[in-house]
Amino acid sequence: MEKKYSVLIVDDIEEHRLLLRRMVESMGHNIEEAENGKEALEIVRSNKPDLIISDVLMPVMDGFKFCQEIKSDNELSDIPFVFYTGTYTDEQDKKFGLNLGADKYITKPQELIFFKKLLENLFGEYRNGTFVASKKVCEKEEDIPSLYSERLIKKLEHTVLKLGDEIIKRKNSEKELSILNDELNIKVAEKTKKLKERADDLERFFKATVDRELRMKELCDENEKLKAEMKKKG
Repeated sequence: MEKKYSVLIVDDIEEHRLLLRRMVESMGHNIEEAENGKEALEIVRSNKPDLIISDVLMPVMDGFKFCQEIKSDNELSDIPFVFYTGTYTDEQDKKFGLNLGADKYITKPQELIFFKKLLENLFGEYRNGTFVASKKVCEKEEDIPSLYSERLIKKLEHTVLKLGDEIIKRKNSEKELSILNDELNIKVAEKTKKLKERADDLERFFKATVDRELRMKELCDENEKLKAEMKKKG
């Protein structure tokens, strides 16, 4: 019977944790979960897992800082650490994550069958005693804050550019909507004018019809009077 391993999943989005939990549990392993690096670090120090799978972008303590804390602790640095992120996805992000000591840096979207195979290989190395956890390869400890800030700034720049594109698209959409709205108002005004003209025509027709009926009634009444008078004289 294959050994069960404990896996810590760190992600602030519940749906992402659920997806990974189901995958890892289908492999027969045990799961612990955390919503951010700070919470995860407390779990690791009280109950050391066999593997950590962590997102990068999280509140309180993000994945980069969490990985740095793990790999800086001699008692924890041998834990396999896998980044699984959909935000920090360029090559420099990956390089920085691996330099912090992560064993794998996987970007989303990624087929779960590939991710599952990767984990199976890690656990296989565990069982065979051939797994060696990565170590930090940043040349100087003091370089980490500047490199970390650089990744955050790059991400911020990317987010601002993306937001700018979204604003432009929204303004264009609003402009197109305004044009369509103006065209609609013109059409509504034209339709309203035609309906009013039709209503006026119907009102005139109705009035003329009523006038004719009244005149016919008057003529009928006069005719009846004449018949009555002629009858009396006859």
